[in-house]
Amino acid sequence: MASEQPDPSSYWHSDSEHSFLELSSLARHDYEFVRVLDPWVDVAELMAEDEGRWNPGGDAKPGGYLELTDQQLKEVKLDLNGRQLVVRQDTALLLEPGVTGSVVWDGGVALPLLVEEWRDAGVIGPLSDLCVWELGAGVGLTSCGLLALGAKHVVATDQSHMIPTLESNLRRNFPDCGCFTCGTLDWDDAETEIATLIRDGAPRCDMIVISDTWYNECIAKALVDALVAVAKTAPDGRKYTPCIALEEMRSADCLVGFLEEVLSRGITVVRVVKESIRYAGLSGHGRMIVFLFQL
Repeated sequence: MASEQPDPSSYWHSDSEHSFLELSSLARHDYEFVRVLDPWVDVAELMAEDEGRWNPGGDAKPGGYLELTDQQLKEVKLDLNGRQLVVRQDTALLLEPGVTGSVVWDGGVALPLLVEEWRDAGVIGPLSDLCVWELGAGVGLTSCGLLALGAKHVVATDQSHMIPTLESNLRRNFPDCGCFTCGTLDWDDAETEIATLIRDGAPRCDMIVISDTWYNECIAKALVDALVAVAKTAPDGRKYTPCIALEEMRSADCLVGFLEEVLSRGITVVRVVKESIRYAGLSGHGRMIVFLFQL
């Protein structure tokens, strides 16, 4: 059996005072999860649960695209933790080759709402103690959301052409805050660019978040390389760096390719059963999946 219910007491736990996101905490708060050991078996289970949406070798739905919050809007708003966040997006840039981050995708909305749920439930420790790195931050809605939820610092990264918009949106929502860093992180040259960010003052990483980044099997190795490199910046004494990955199912091949790459590094992977998530936007969304990595 390649997907199994883990014993929270048997692994992924820490006696470090820096421990803040553990499977045992998920279990205590009635979140169900399975450990991913064989990606094809896990994906087959997902396909069976969501019968009718999948083409095993192709797109999760016609065209393979995520649903934008609204392609026609110049701005996207999100009410979170008692405040309204507003970010500017540019759908016209989607016509440029290689540009995908100029708009808000479903995961960019769902991830901060999930973190809010886990914070309020006590699954995640105080965000005020954490520096969170986001890879593929796009226009910055998730990074803004993490700051609104009280993160000590957020390092928001993306390709160089996205940095002006990303930084502008963060400054718009947090104009007098020195609690974020924006910087280029090309996954193909991750170690060099991470070293530059750290040298220029970016805090070391306590937790990583990614959303809607698994859009092509060809980038799997580079993305996992980048995740591992960021995790290496964790403060001394940390047993592992947790990563929350919220992804939409585009195709079985794409999902399996990423999971195989992650597992090939000896990284522990669990999938949170979406029906146990309280936030209706995820629990009722057949194509959205939440993974946790132990990096």
